[in-house]
Amino acid sequence: MILHDLAVLDARDDCPHPSDGDEFFQESSLFVWYDLQQGVGGFWRLGQEVGRQEQNSCFGVFSVHDGLRFRQNLTGVPMAATDRSETDMGCGPQLRLHLDSLTMKADFAECEVDLQFTDFVPRFDWYTLLGHPGHNSSHFETSGAVKGRVRLGSREIEINALGYRDRSWGPRHWHDIRATRWWP
Repeated sequence: MILHDLAVLDARDDCPHPSDGDEFFQESSLFVWYDLQQGVGGFWRLGQEVGRQEQNSCFGVFSVHDGLRFRQNLTGVPMAATDRSETDMGCGPQLRLHLDSLTMKADFAECEVDLQFTDFVPRFDWYTLLGHPGHNSSHFETSGAVKGRVRLGSREIEINALGYRDRSWGPRHWHDIRATRWWP
């Protein structure tokens, strides 16, 4: 087994990156979490195809105890000017990621979310870790704690969960990747 000297990515790499002008430049963020005690979990994958000014979003919250659930799935939605800033990514007025604080917010009539993610381990570039340092995209994954509040229907729930997230940015040529779009 070969160990690599890995640079730790800092918090600035969580924030949106400027496009390099490549038509295939994309930026995505994935958060999944589950509170074992409350029996409540959720996910949000946001992919912004910056070169095409389109985005894909799959967001959901569920409760295993009473069957309550909420989901929104959007594919190929035009990006608005407010969907990207120096510190935020979002999908319309209802979904927002404040990446400088790792805070996820959702505001729907049937579901509200206000959660903060705290990493357990440093962010390492995934491609370098796999021994592919020449790859033209960046990607990291990490686990952590997720705390905050969820409203699902009329039920208010305090969340203290375990979670997992990833971030990627750079050119992504979907036709070169097997089994793409497994998650919109």
